[in-house]
Amino acid sequence: MTHSPTPVEVLTHMSAYEAPPYFATVPSCVRVPNTPTQPLRLRHLAIVGAPYKGFSAVSSPASSDRISPQLIGAITATAILAFLGLFLETVLNVLFPALMSDFSVTMADVQWMTSGYLLVVSIVMPITGWLQRRFTPRSLFFTAAGSILTGALVAALAPTYPLLLAGRLIQGMGTGIVTPLMFTIILTRSPRSKIGALMGVGALVLGTAPALGPILGGIIGTVASWRAVFWICAALVLVSVCVGSASITGGQVSRVSLDIVQVALIALTFVGLVLGVERAGTALAEGASLLMSLGLIVLGVAGAVLFVLRSHSAPTPVIRLSVLRAPAYRYSLLAFAFFQ
Repeated sequence: MTHSPTPVEVLTHMSAYEAPPYFATVPSCVRVPNTPTQPLRLRHLAIVGAPYKGFSAVSSPASSDRISPQLIGAITATAILAFLGLFLETVLNVLFPALMSDFSVTMADVQWMTSGYLLVVSIVMPITGWLQRRFTPRSLFFTAAGSILTGALVAALAPTYPLLLAGRLIQGMGTGIVTPLMFTIILTRSPRSKIGALMGVGALVLGTAPALGPILGGIIGTVASWRAVFWICAALVLVSVCVGSASITGGQVSRVSLDIVQVALIALTFVGLVLGVERAGTALAEGASLLMSLGLIVLGVAGAVLFVLRSHSAPTPVIRLSVLRAPAYRYSLLAFAFFQ
């Protein structure tokens, strides 16, 4: 006699995203036909008044390989914001002469549009693992979109250079949140057979942005003011919000603690290294002393060493450095860093 799977077996074949976590036993709302001549398939599963919004019937095993419109919308919404993060970075590099002329600042000052922005991104991005456990994807998406939109409006209307720089730093917080969020959505909500293709799409988006930035930056700088870049950014953020509000749903959250000491050491590391290298470049150009630059670099290295020691002893590390013990992961990371 052909074996007919039990309702528990049917539920275990469903993806974790569709099945509610509390279904440890067979719910009364599941009706499963059982005939000796017809093997049970997922398309026979009928859900009658399921109480959990994320739980839905799967029509057939093949349907698990299909990319849902909701997933496409979620990836598109986050990809737009991640694209803007890298796109604006390279666009503004082309527009540095216009910014120096309008605000009467030096090249060393205007370079903080890039250095400060990357510094904020590098500090925020390591704690996104904690953020994604503590808050829902929908909350994080709207937080990132709000940061990027606010920064764009502040920069577009900035009468002085400090306000323009503040707008870019605000945008850095949003970019640091949304870039890992895009890949998390791909990894956790995509069909297993489509993860590789969708990861490639995400990488393509991030790789295209820096290439398009200088070209479009030159065109914008020729036909319009540099402020137009931020108005275009604000318009694209609104498009992303419209798409994301309809496609990005909530998720499970857990109350996990954040080790503030580790976050402080991460900030100390990046601030010391970035400031040290930036000051060293300026000192070499002006023929000044490198003492302060070397001190900042040493401070950054010390922060990195203390962070590694702290993460090994902390019960909840901000970054799990133990993954570096896997040779395949370690060498892949080195190769990626080399080509970057």
